[in-house]
Amino acid sequence: MFTRNRCNWLTLVCAAILLCAPIAAEAVIQYLDNGTIKIGVDLNKGGTITYLSQSGTSNNVINIADLGREVQQSYYSGPTPFQGGSWSGVPWCWNPVAAGDTYGNRSTVLQWSNSGGVLYTKTTPKQWALNNVDSECYVETWIKMDTTVPNVARVRCRLVNNRSDHTQYRPSYGQELPAAYSIGDLYHLYTYNGTAPFTGGAMVELPRLGPPDSFWNIFNAAECWAAQVNDSQWGIGVYHPGSCNFLGGFAGTP
Repeated sequence: MFTRNRCNWLTLVCAAILLCAPIAAEAVIQYLDNGTIKIGVDLNKGGTITYLSQSGTSNNVINIADLGREVQQSYYSGPTPFQGGSWSGVPWCWNPVAAGDTYGNRSTVLQWSNSGGVLYTKTTPKQWALNNVDSECYVETWIKMDTTVPNVARVRCRLVNNRSDHTQYRPSYGQELPAAYSIGDLYHLYTYNGTAPFTGGAMVELPRLGPPDSFWNIFNAAECWAAQVNDSQWGIGVYHPGSCNFLGGFAGTP
């Protein structure tokens, strides 16, 4: 299950802690919990969001099957291919991914803290299509609970780019802000795609696609949100103000 917000052409407690050393191999998850929802980041997967549930339950709605899922930052630019990289037989561009690469190498968390109701991580992302290659950049994420809407977590993302290649590549590469993968129980994809946003218009369910078509819908989210829900209309949504072009869909068995 996947909702990808694509900018440009397309479009989720304790004492203060700060670490500057690589994390051990086992999962180290830091959480925020406001009594309504519980959200967590895995410091061994680049500090990406790997956990989201209702408080008091263990029903995690985030897909963590590999390092290309989670809820995370993923960026794209030229050249294509980048250093000869390819993925699924396709030449692949410059693509720093916060969790790690397609070979299973995990990105390194440089710093993190969990203090004052804010989860912070700073990470050197891997190049997705290359084997254990660090990107010439770092990504930062700040997560905090909304103070007025208890089932909302606010996420701020930043890319600091230090590429030695200063070529001005075309701006039409999509950006995943964020990529958000959820579990197979949430196989209904909804948005509002009408012509009168923010007037209470009805949301619509987008069709599920599959072979020989693409699994992913490219669609206009006129109110800047999309949601993946179960048969009871419960699930996870992504709202990115100012970005109306999304890509999302479902692969596998509901």
